[in-house]
Amino acid sequence: MLPFIFEKELSHLESIVPRASSGPLPFKYWHARVDSLRTSAAAPSFTARIDRLKRVLSALETERTDNNAMPSRVFDASHYSRSGKCA
Repeated sequence: MLPFIFEKELSHLESIVPRASSGPLPFKYWHARVDSLRTSAAAPSFTARIDRLKRVLSALETERTDNNAMPSRVFDASHYSRSGKCA
């Protein structure tokens, strides 16, 4: 990959990955995107940035897993009237 394309792709991923948990694509997609850059990373600074992205992705994935493991709050509508107002 040409250096300027590599830098553009890495910058794009750095801007989008922090919001990955709110999007429709699974984490394995984002991990694969980041991993695909590893083979082209010639400079140590690129490798450090890729490692940082992997840590961010792992943290987001863990956070989502932890949030999904928590019991969801059950909505009890018994105290509402038919009009939708509290009785």
